[in-house]
Amino acid sequence: MSNLVKCLKAPCPPLHYRTKCEQVMFSGECTPCPQCPDQQYRSGCGGFSKGICLNVTICDIGKFEVQSPTLTSDRLCISPICFIDQYEIRPMTTTTNRQCASVTACDANEYETDPPTTTTNRHCASVTACDANEYETDPPTTTTNRHCASVTACDANEYETDPPTTTTNRQCVSVTACDANEYETDPPTTTTNRQCVSCEPCESGHKLTDCDSSGSRVCEPCSTITNSVLDCSDPSSRAVVTSNHICEVARVDNCCCDEFSLLTGVDGNIGIRNDEIMIHFGTIRKIGGDVVGGAPSSGSGGSLQTVDFGQVTRIEGKLSLGQNQIGRIEFGKLAHVGVWLVLSQNSLTSIDLRAITFVGNILALNNNELTSIDFGALTSVGSWMRVNNNNLNSISFGAIRHISGFLSVENNNLTSIHFGDITHIGANLRVRNNPLLTSVDCSNLGSCLCRSSNTNPSNCPNSCTWPSSCA
Repeated sequence: MSNLVKCLKAPCPPLHYRTKCEQVMFSGECTPCPQCPDQQYRSGCGGFSKGICLNVTICDIGKFEVQSPTLTSDRLCISPICFIDQYEIRPMTTTTNRQCASVTACDANEYETDPPTTTTNRHCASVTACDANEYETDPPTTTTNRHCASVTACDANEYETDPPTTTTNRQCVSVTACDANEYETDPPTTTTNRQCVSCEPCESGHKLTDCDSSGSRVCEPCSTITNSVLDCSDPSSRAVVTSNHICEVARVDNCCCDEFSLLTGVDGNIGIRNDEIMIHFGTIRKIGGDVVGGAPSSGSGGSLQTVDFGQVTRIEGKLSLGQNQIGRIEFGKLAHVGVWLVLSQNSLTSIDLRAITFVGNILALNNNELTSIDFGALTSVGSWMRVNNNNLNSISFGAIRHISGFLSVENNNLTSIHFGDITHIGANLRVRNNPLLTSVDCSNLGSCLCRSSNTNPSNCPNSCTWPSSCA
């Protein structure tokens, strides 16, 4: 056995190493490893090596000591963090670990008011429950409360059209007031409207002066005075019309009033007040000028919601009721509009134009909520026709044969367009921005075509080249 092997066979105690293997009967001797200076520890002491001194580790910021240094081992530092579903409740020191706690989970009937951070818990609050006289306007989420609002109570002059639910408000509508030429057949209730029926018109040359609850009427011979102006905001003007049994007036200002609906004709214009909600033309048969309401100079629009033309057959001037809130319009016997028919920027979801045969200038029904249009007996439009920006799924041009200006049916939901009996469109044809319209047969109509790239044309004019042509 070699001297080295003999040395290895004789281990030394801790913190010693073997030396002088060639002496002491070839087993050598154990020598203490030298002690290192402060803030150092000896590494590798043992066997035939006295090891070396290494600096003791100093824990960095964010770490703490979990094992102290010894003469032969280094200090052990760690930097623990709380888990993703925990937060810190006590920070660590150089000698103690941080303390963590589980983040609170909001219950099913709670929402989070403050999210958790690394050092704060999640805060929860109970979701508000709407009271019996409230409805939900915004449902709760994990981070927002439920919002409630008080259910509307219909006024004394209103009735309920839609009852409230847990998530919708009660809808109320003003009770219809029977006009002077009407009588009540069914009184209003809290959920139904008043029902009115017109008295039978008086014979020619007479004026209806009374219409009682049974429908009985009183007719008086018409005055020969025809140059009066009825101003519905002027009591004296109204009294003149009533006391003299005037049937026809030169003009109507600040419409409307009971005296208006008992007329048989207006030679000039009818100006409708901006705050008028409902208008019924009663026994009026002819209008020699314009009917204008809405789009005031203030730009705020009119308030009209309901229009009934009753016995009117002709309007020689403009019918201009754009920029109101009209949701219902009854044309009745109206067949002739001498200049404009403008109902743009209202709230119409349906319209029956089938009695109208003539529009002398422009026809504008754009910016409503119409899903279908049937132009019925209308044969010609003296200028352009615009039905843009509705929700149209279908359009029937009825008996129309001639449109002197352009025809625009842009920004709708049309899947097809059939031009029916139309033989002439004097300017451009505009069919852009109907996403479902993949093809159009123009039937050789129009001077140029404004279309979207997804709409394939056939029998169409060339595309319009001037940007203003499609404006």
